[in-house]
Amino acid sequence: IDFETAFNYSWQVYSGTCGSLNSVYCRTGDGSFTLNNPLTAGQDFYIRVFRALNFQTGNFNICAWEPATPSNDSCIQAHALSVGSSCNVDTFANYGCTSNPAEASNPTCGAYAGYDIWFKAQVPASGKLRFESVGLNGFINSLEFLTGSCGSFTKLKCITLNEDAYNIHNPALAGQWIY
Repeated sequence: IDFETAFNYSWQVYSGTCGSLNSVYCRTGDGSFTLNNPLTAGQDFYIRVFRALNFQTGNFNICAWEPATPSNDSCIQAHALSVGSSCNVDTFANYGCTSNPAEASNPTCGAYAGYDIWFKAQVPASGKLRFESVGLNGFINSLEFLTGSCGSFTKLKCITLNEDAYNIHNPALAGQWIY
């Protein structure tokens, strides 16, 4: 669900039936909500839009759509990031992602809730590599860095939103892929 508007409002998503609704998500202001749970297929959801903290009314836009699953939804299809001499930011989304616990154990930092997306980068001959998470703004609560191969990883580091970069300086890792 995506909203765009010029007035101050809140909105809430419910499941259940009228007269017996359960809150699924609540937000004040613009934004979006992605429901990604195969167990809810075929269920009805109700969206309630209401004024927030004032008497202002106005127009708003709302839509609902089914996102496609990203190609790098699984470890084996991890998107290879280009390693250059400076940070070149690419934009990605995890709409429609799934989870596969056989690929790697759950991260030990952040509030892992599944629906992960995979990337990899090859460590240069110098053994130096920097990862930066640019503009996450609360979207992702952790990034985990792993060596090895899908299904057989060793954790290097797990960072949360309080950290926005991870530096590797280890010549022994030269040529290896970091997931």
